Amino acid sequence: MKRIITLMILAILVISCSESPTGSKDQLKLLFSPSELDMNTTGTEIILIDIEDAEDLFCASMEIVFVDEILDIDNLSFVEGDFWSGSTISYSNLEACRYSVFVGLQQTSQSDGLSGNGTLFRFNVIASGAGLGNMTLENISLLNENGEAIDGFDELEIEGLSITVDLD
Repeated sequence: MKRIITLMILAILVISCSESPTGSKDQLKLLFSPSELDMNTTGTEIILIDIEDAEDLFCASMEIVFVDEILDIDNLSFVEGDFWSGSTISYSNLEACRYSVFVGLQQTSQSDGLSGNGTLFRFNVIASGAGLGNMTLENISLLNENGEAIDGFDELEIEGLSITVDLD
């Protein structure tokens, strides 16, 4: 009887110490940094778009949607982030309330997708009027070198940015 109880306790310990198949897996995320921004109407701030837990990312494209009554984006301030290594290509286009961006690795025989965490790109925002608003991401594509969505894209978590612009 003691032997059976001992075996049961060992089995419970092994099961409780092993990783559960439904346990929390690293979650693919896109987020603004900072996540909250307080500015005055003469202010300029740097915004980062970060990625967490990416696997085999070859290129990223998205639209940043913002309230143009309180913000403007300096299209010339777009810079690729530290996530990328090797030769990259990038593109950005500013339209009313939308900022379209693309960053990707150049196709070479040595280029594989990149994995990990880091900054995809950064840009400057300029306060243009007082008010409250948000920045969000839409029309997102995160692709591997075969042009397929990267692992975890179906459960992609997106954290937006809330902005307050006060009068001087």
